[in-house]
Amino acid sequence: MPYPNLLTEPYSPPQNLLSNRRIIVIGAATDLGNTISIHLARHGAELIFVERKERLVTELYDRVVAEGGAEPLSVAIDLTKAGPEHLAQLAESLAGEYDAIEGVVYLATSAAPLSPIPLSKPDVWQSFFQTTVITPAAVVGALLPLLEKANNASVVLPSLSSGAVGKAYWGPVGAAFAALNNVCETFSEEQTAVRFNTLSPGKVASAIRHKYYPAEARSALRSCDDPLLLNHFLYLLDPATTLTGKHFRVPDKD
Repeated sequence: MPYPNLLTEPYSPPQNLLSNRRIIVIGAATDLGNTISIHLARHGAELIFVERKERLVTELYDRVVAEGGAEPLSVAIDLTKAGPEHLAQLAESLAGEYDAIEGVVYLATSAAPLSPIPLSKPDVWQSFFQTTVITPAAVVGALLPLLEKANNASVVLPSLSSGAVGKAYWGPVGAAFAALNNVCETFSEEQTAVRFNTLSPGKVASAIRHKYYPAEARSALRSCDDPLLLNHFLYLLDPATTLTGKHFRVPDKD
């Protein structure tokens, strides 16, 4: 199933596109997360970093402030170990700081070994489904009350092409991202005040992609700061955008 094109016409977001909009970035400590966070801040977003340890985003925090961006909020929580009570506390603490949250960009993904399904170990399936499907669904669910109070809030979930159609050796990875696509669609059917979409960055020179394609030539990849890549995130977070329940992929580099 091919991904539809998201940006079919030239898109030039204004610098104040996200002014006064509070955006949670989960996975900001990654290379792609760093770049996207800085780009969102440059367009006026007030960032909230949710990371396992606050020190992981210290340099990013300093750079955002040095560039004149709004001072981010950093929240330390290990989402892979967080139960319902921890997520409720997270939502409660954010509600004490903000009356609403306008967006969530979920970039915290992991890699799993590729192998034929008969050789895939059950613990790999369980672990990958936990981090890729169960945790994002639970986190977004806990944040819904704050998102519902915003004007056209947007949630951007991660995706991979292996989740669109079955690919040999990608068993647990493809199945998990296919399930996350379903979660995205279900959220969008249940929630009319919040938009939910998935976005695959495509062939981008990120650390996570290198784990899956270690021999891939970097010349064939987009950089993490590629304008088209970044504009896809901005468009989905744009308060004027109405898309929901869709799955997109950044086109490959020409």
